[in-house]
Amino acid sequence: MRILILSNLYAPEARGGAESIAKLTAQEMVRQGHTVTVLSTTAVRDAGITESSAEGVAVSRFCPSLPYALLEDAHQPLWRRAVWHARDLWPFGLSGHVVKETIERVKPDVIISHNLRGMGMSLVRGIQSSEVKWIHVLHDMQLLVPSGLFWLDRTPVWQRRFIGVPYQRWIRWLMGSPDLIVGPTHFIVDVHKKAGLFATSELRLLQNPVGDLEHRVRTVKQTRASGEPMRLLFVGQLEEHKGVSTVLEALMLPLDQSIQFDVVGAGSQLVNLEMQSLNTPENVTVSFHGNVSHAHVLSFMSQADALVFPSVAVENCPGVILEASAVGLLVIGSDQGGVPELIDASGLFEPGNVRAIAQAIYDVSNGHVRPLQDFQPVSVVEYVKRLLA
Repeated sequence: MRILILSNLYAPEARGGAESIAKLTAQEMVRQGHTVTVLSTTAVRDAGITESSAEGVAVSRFCPSLPYALLEDAHQPLWRRAVWHARDLWPFGLSGHVVKETIERVKPDVIISHNLRGMGMSLVRGIQSSEVKWIHVLHDMQLLVPSGLFWLDRTPVWQRRFIGVPYQRWIRWLMGSPDLIVGPTHFIVDVHKKAGLFATSELRLLQNPVGDLEHRVRTVKQTRASGEPMRLLFVGQLEEHKGVSTVLEALMLPLDQSIQFDVVGAGSQLVNLEMQSLNTPENVTVSFHGNVSHAHVLSFMSQADALVFPSVAVENCPGVILEASAVGLLVIGSDQGGVPELIDASGLFEPGNVRAIAQAIYDVSNGHVRPLQDFQPVSVVEYVKRLLA
């Protein structure tokens, strides 16, 4: 089968879970005998369409006609972001022509799209005009809110009404109804259906895969010796919406034991978090490790007592939770979005509630947090088979 994958980012120009899944599945499709082409973006301007190959996957990249590249969005002023969104949402443009030409060249039997914002949404018209079977995989909230980030209690009513509602109507018209919509949680599928998207699409619930599953399952959890500090672990981007600052605040409350908090990841909040960690009490040690390899992440997971997922923004299906559960690591996390489908109720806490986070940490130390019952990680092999079935 000839498969065309569309993803706004693709390794090495990547930063999150959506593009990680795009890469894992593309490589597995090649291993299963399919011919795979990926169309993604690059930050290199005036380069035209570049071609490369990685592990049997043909990768084409182009630079959309936008004010800045997707990976350059962190420190853009509000006015420039507004221009970026307006141009990205314009239904007529370069991206539509690029997709049409790619489809004519590749002649795919199926098109699989992941996150599309930042590619130029005119590409959707190119997909629709081809009449090739179209599968769209949901990863986050970017088709519901322009930023892709949604805070349940911090988004003003006026912003939801005067920006969110018109935006969703525009996306509903622009996206139409792909042949198949795939989502890893009931939450992400239901919230899109509630917004009126994908009215006639077939819907399929398919849990995200865990890469290198056999290796992860063989990872041996180390038992903490008596007298050693309890080890908490965070793995992810160090951005405001990830909520790491709330964990540090919780660790400043009286806790009757020593705690080692390992923070793995990088981001714009690193310096602020390092400064905040200086105020933790003597029984708490906070270590920042930056970005590390997957092997090192597994090593941290094998030593930790619990993974903390404190996001204050609504999340869909965080890969780090699936990976932690696959190696038998307890998880405590925010009770919103798709997270409650991935964590036992004993490990959930109100997002941003410092005392609730402290209570969850206390419950871990006293054995009151349980693993999710009947959790079964999905391998990439099985995921691809179900996706293409």
